[in-house]
Amino acid sequence: MVNLEEMVKRLLETRGLTQGKEAAEILGISAADLSNRKKRGTLLPLLIEWAVNERVNLHWFVTGSEPKKKGVDFYEELEKWARETGNSENTQWVRNQIYNTVCWRGRIS
Repeated sequence: MVNLEEMVKRLLETRGLTQGKEAAEILGISAADLSNRKKRGTLLPLLIEWAVNERVNLHWFVTGSEPKKKGVDFYEELEKWARETGNSENTQWVRNQIYNTVCWRGRIS
């Protein structure tokens, strides 16, 4: 399952930072908004958008492990997360944004 806390930690790790409020600054939102998005389950699209723009390896960013092969190994994890949130917008976003946009741009390394 996708762990948003761990993804925020990896975001901070890419910058050599440790504080949650620093993650909010990087994402361009307030610390309160970061907390609210985590609780509502709406933080993932913002995290993925940041990772794509920063050209962070998405497999590592989502799962915390190095990819075994090039491609969308993490896609099933994201789709599972979207289904578990019960939010059809999350599911649709995962399918469209990750699969169509990210893969076609060739930004997965």
